Order: sequence, then structure tokens, then C-alpha cells
Amino acid sequence: MRWLIPPLLWVAIVSWLLPVGALGLWWYFYPQLPQTYPVHWDFEGHANGWATKSIASALATPVLAFYILGFLALIKRDLPLMKARLAKLNPPPAGPMPFLIGGSGPKVTLRLVAEHAQMWHSFGDREAYEAKAAILAEHCAKVGRDPSEIERVWGAGSRTLEVADELADAGVHEITLGVGGDGTKYDLGELRELIQWRDRRNAAAA
Repeated sequence: MRWLIPPLLWVAIVSWLLPVGALGLWWYFYPQLPQTYPVHWDFEGHANGWATKSIASALATPVLAFYILGFLALIKRDLPLMKARLAKLNPPPAGPMPFLIGGSGPKVTLRLVAEHAQMWHSFGDREAYEAKAAILAEHCAKVGRDPSEIERVWGAGSRTLEVADELADAGVHEITLGVGGDGTKYDLGELRELIQWRDRRNAAAA
């Protein structure tokens, strides 16, 4: 079957049209917005970030979408240039200079990870990790790369300690933990527990 427009170009076109549609919906529904509405949700789907109704707050989401799309376009263009420049350094780097790419978009981000990254970071439980890792493996196969070359860095939000063993068993190399972003200030208790979990796991494997 011949495509008048290549499938990946369709993805790019739709990706740019979605924020445009969001702007149109914002214009149409703005008078009906409540004075306070949610703008961010945690891993369990509970709202944990709120905005007060204003033109700036309503525009924030579509503007952010345009920014992310532009950023991904720049990454796709610039990563090969960065690699080429690193190869020309004289003297060369003392060791490998790894690229870490964060995200789990199945068509663009994970393809960039397969092509360029030495480290990959994203979020979710074991099921989410395994699903995204399988897609990453498919992209690696297409570019002739061994997916085991890519270090897996993963976060699980408020469930980090609960699912740490599951993630490690699934192949995650490093587990990240956010501190202070949920309004609880900077309580490092959970970080201490995570370090203790790491030490116990390493001791058991020794």
C-alpha cells in the first residue's frame, strides 16, 4: 500500500494540530471554566496541582505542548551533531559521555532513546515499565542495537518503595525518588528507606 503522506509525517502533522485544537477549545470553553481547576495529577490519578482561572493559566497547556514538540524536533536534529562533535574532540573525552533521554512516547521519544541514548528515564509501575521496555526493544531491533546497552532509570512516585523490588526484578538499574515537590517540604525519610532497601538487596546478591 502506497501512502500519499508517509505515516511518520502524519504523526508529526497530527501532533502539531492537537495543540492548535486545544487553543480552539480553550477559546470556546473559557467562559465556562470554574475559578479553580486541576492541572496536574499523580500516578494514582488524583489531582495534586491546581490553577486559578486566568488567560495565562488556560493557555499554559497548549503553549507547553508547542514547546515540547519544538524541543523534540531540536533533539532529533541536534543529537547526531553532538555525537559528531564529540568524536572530533582533541584530546578526546577521558571516558564515554552518556546521553540520558527521559520520556516514554512510543513513536518519537523511545525511537530517539534507541538511536542515541545510553540511559533512559521514565515513570510508572512494573507493568508500565515492561510495556515501554518492549516498545524500546522493537525500536532497538530496527536500528540494529542491543537494548541491554541502555541503562534503565525509573521512578514510581509515591509507590517507589512498594514497587522497588518489582522494578529491579524487571530490569531497572536505577530507581529515582522525588523529594519536596508535593508540598511536604524536604522530608528525606523515604530516601533513607530506599537506600536501606538498596543495601539489603545488594547484600543479598553478594
